[in-house]
Amino acid sequence: MGETGGKSRSNRFKNEILIPELCHNFNFPASMWLKALVLPNVLHRLHFMLHAENLRITIDKYLGVKSTNKLDALRIDPNKFKVPEEIEPKCSIFGPHDNEVIKVEEKTVETIGDILDSLFEEHVPPVDIHRHWDTIYPIDMEYYYKFICLSDDFEKKMVRDQINGMEIEGDYSAAVSAICAPTFESSFNIETIRTDLINPNVEGPQQRDVLCSITTASSHDVFDMERYEVLGDAFLKFTTSLYLLQKHATWHEGFLTSCKGQFVGNRNLFYCGSDIGIPGIINVSPFCVSDFIVPHMGVPLEVTQIVKELDLVPNTIMRLQCSDWEVINGRLDLANSRELLEHFTKEEKAAKGNVYPMYIHLGKHHVSDKTVSDTIEAILGVWVEAVGIRKSFKLLNFFNILPNDVDMENLITNQKVEPRISPNVTSADIDSLLIRYTEIQRKLNYQFKDRAYLLQALTHPSYPTNRVTGCYQKLEFLGDAVLDIIITLYIFEHCKDMDPGKMTDLRSALVNNITLACICVRNNFHMHLLTQNAGLTETIMNFARYV
Repeated sequence: MGETGGKSRSNRFKNEILIPELCHNFNFPASMWLKALVLPNVLHRLHFMLHAENLRITIDKYLGVKSTNKLDALRIDPNKFKVPEEIEPKCSIFGPHDNEVIKVEEKTVETIGDILDSLFEEHVPPVDIHRHWDTIYPIDMEYYYKFICLSDDFEKKMVRDQINGMEIEGDYSAAVSAICAPTFESSFNIETIRTDLINPNVEGPQQRDVLCSITTASSHDVFDMERYEVLGDAFLKFTTSLYLLQKHATWHEGFLTSCKGQFVGNRNLFYCGSDIGIPGIINVSPFCVSDFIVPHMGVPLEVTQIVKELDLVPNTIMRLQCSDWEVINGRLDLANSRELLEHFTKEEKAAKGNVYPMYIHLGKHHVSDKTVSDTIEAILGVWVEAVGIRKSFKLLNFFNILPNDVDMENLITNQKVEPRISPNVTSADIDSLLIRYTEIQRKLNYQFKDRAYLLQALTHPSYPTNRVTGCYQKLEFLGDAVLDIIITLYIFEHCKDMDPGKMTDLRSALVNNITLACICVRNNFHMHLLTQNAGLTETIMNFARYV
């Protein structure tokens, strides 16, 4: 505050004298004072809840789904916010009362060493968890980790002696499997996919989920958008891949990949989000009482427009001198507009790229382009979880990410990738190029209606003999997106308390080249690959011997 402004304020209230004998003492309840303390926080939460509600109703109406009336409590991320358990004192600080009986609960301590001694001999190697991942138990994973991480027998002996004293909690009985659910079939169910098949009349998401999608981790709230962002990112790539294959089926795989990168890039998502006002509804900063603006008590609109148009430092508003009439009425006296402009023309210009905390009083807040793109992906993830994949396709038209020139709701059923180069190709021509295709169908437990797809999937670009279909690159482009969305959906539904960073790491571990190559080799699919590259064949055989 400038010196002149400070003097004017001191003179304005100089004549106000409060005499205790002439003042009335109003009783102010303590409960009301506590409510007043939390009122800014409540209004801050309500502000973003209204934004979330408006976005929820708008998108539900665009998608043609019914908005739900459910209003459950906010979903708190246990990794970000842990409520401490209430601990009752065992006794008074003055000791037990007369005739008071103190009960002491006996707790049996079970150690990992006890279980290891009962299940494994001292020099028995652990179970190969990579080959028996669907039948192992928690104790197998614990023993494998302790055994495989150490190469020296002396260190193994020390670790075994160390874990003999470790206390463990929970049930580590052999009746509970480490990875699989109680039934093998139910462990691989994905409810989001089932929603498209068995529940066409779905309802939109709840307000709490939409609120999560517009709350960043930098706001330090008890929830954020990061889990939904992981799901929305996979859905965005999957939808874009389907769209490009339907619109440009003759394009090379390299062109399709480059075009998809442009659609799902942060720059495109930022522009799409800015066009519909997404940056203005994102909660990006922690709540601070000093930055709180009381509703209907802010900087006059005329001042805000002048500061923005002249690109001034926002602290300029603190040096503005107001008359008593302007203070009482809460608006500027336009009769003194010339003096107001002269005052602002003498102020300092704002430096480009600088972010000033006072911007919040001018209705502005700083949001990066990456934050806007992450918010759009989180919003996509919220609706995918609620209404399924098929009905969420049109969201990309809502955000103008993809043009509205195809039937988005039936994008999967209308997908047709023609593997044959010529329509005159017969089934005999296809079977003559395949290597023991019946064995592949038996291992996949699937009978191909058109084995041209199987031939294309097994044809390497270095195999010129196949003039019936193309190589596998276009199917690889589609399969990469399909695998990514399925793995992401499975992790999202079955690992509800997993940290988003760990979700991404787990997904990368499951779909990377090494994992997929091991699965291919262990099922002998590499023996059916059609290639005429000697170097590639040698590399595959060396990898197969290693696996």
